[in-house]
Amino acid sequence: MVATNEVDELFRRGVEATQAGDNHLAQQCFQRVLDLDPKHERAWLWLADVVDSLEEAIECYKACLEVNPANEAAQWGLKDALERQAQVAQELTRGLGAQSESFVARLGHYLVSHGLITPQQLKQALAEQRRLAGFGRRKRLGEILLEMGAITEEQLQQALDNQTGNFFSRFQD
Repeated sequence: MVATNEVDELFRRGVEATQAGDNHLAQQCFQRVLDLDPKHERAWLWLADVVDSLEEAIECYKACLEVNPANEAAQWGLKDALERQAQVAQELTRGLGAQSESFVARLGHYLVSHGLITPQQLKQALAEQRRLAGFGRRKRLGEILLEMGAITEEQLQQALDNQTGNFFSRFQD
């Protein structure tokens, strides 16, 4: 049997690597955790964040749900990943490409692309959102970013206004 300390240390290193933006090292750590303990729910969830493709993330969420079908963070992550996958497929089917202007950017994407937050801050906020969801507490990304001090209320409102404007402009002549 594998020492719990080894699994815990590898998991901790994976989390630190994720927070530092080193997805390659994080993948290695989480994969090693799962080699030692295939039923490590949290490793499946964190691995889903650092894998290279949406398909791999979906497989991670599914694996987590095989371990614990009641894991709300995995349920939420799988639902979100499947929705994104369907959106990308729809865009590609229309021949527009995944980065088409025909859809409204997600809040996190908007904030990163406009230089208001870093990709690392977005990852941290999304990880916190998932963690809270695991406890049955839903919190909007904007609220978490405000609490982190990553953005101001004015910046959040500007981003939300921009999203709303982009959405409604799709219906105008």
